[in-house]
Amino acid sequence: VYEPTTNSFWYTSDSSMHRYMNAAGIELDDGRVLIMGSETVNNSNYGEIYDPTTDTWSTTPTRARYIDTVSLANLPNNKV
Repeated sequence: VYEPTTNSFWYTSDSSMHRYMNAAGIELDDGRVLIMGSETVNNSNYGEIYDPTTDTWSTTPTRARYIDTVSLANLPNNKV
């Protein structure tokens, strides 16, 4: 995770899947981080949410189909 106030990176706990290529992440209004897309070992069709206050990961509900390349944006009403 990159911390812009100190211009440094730190390691997190391991997520439930290894992602590579084209993953997108966005900070949610509550400080958690949503990760979506990317190639995965088993081409999973769900995302993950990282909570930096507890250093834990949770999975999102399954999407209707697999997406390997994705862009994320914060929308009104705390939607992405």
